[in-house]
Formats: sequence, C-alpha cells, structure tokens
Amino acid sequence: MVKYQQATGSRSYEVQVQEVDSMENIITREPKSAVEVVSEVLNESTKNNRFLERIGLPPIPSSRTSKSSLLEKLEAERDGNAEFRITIEELKKAHEEAKVAQEEARKAKEEADAEKKRNSL
Repeated sequence: MVKYQQATGSRSYEVQVQEVDSMENIITREPKSAVEVVSEVLNESTKNNRFLERIGLPPIPSSRTSKSSLLEKLEAERDGNAEFRITIEELKKAHEEAKVAQEEARKAKEEADAEKKRNSL
C-alpha cells in the first residue's frame, strides 16, 4: 500500500480507494461497528491517529494495549476462580462435618430411644 505522509492531511485518490476497500473487507470479515472498522484502518495507515479523539469517541486500543489488558483480566479472573475454589472446598468440608454431626446425633437419639425402651420393659 502506498502511503503519502502529507502535512495538510490530504491523501491521494489511490490511497483513499485502498482504504475504502480495506474497510469493506474488514466489515465483511466479522461483525464490527463502523467506528471499530474506521479505527482499525486508521491505525494501519497512520502512526499517530487522533481522528476518533477529535470527533469525541474513545480510541480503540492498539493490539498491544488490548493484549495486555486482556491478560490482566484473565489473571484477575483466575485469581477470582482460585478464591471461589477455596470457598467451595471450605463449604464442602463444613457440609461433611455437618453430615457427620447429624449422623452422630441420629445414632445418639436411636441409642437413647433404645435405652428408654429397654428401661420401660
């Protein structure tokens, strides 16, 4: 792709056509909003893009930034999952202890009932 870095910000017709073709290809590949498509094309064709900021939209993060933020989110999710696993294990232990205590109480009641029955005979 031929790129003309002109100070006025104008571009040649060929570059404009190539970028429009690029946008159309991106739109047909996967469902994206028009802002994401324009941002992706501008990120490919310019080094320092301020277009989205100037029109009042948040810029789409670069792949490096989004990759690091995704890794951070993944790490946070893993930490959260580890905490849930610990909580689940603690609840399982408490449940087992409650089952054992309930079984012991049932046995004690049966023994007391049997003793009471023996004493009444």
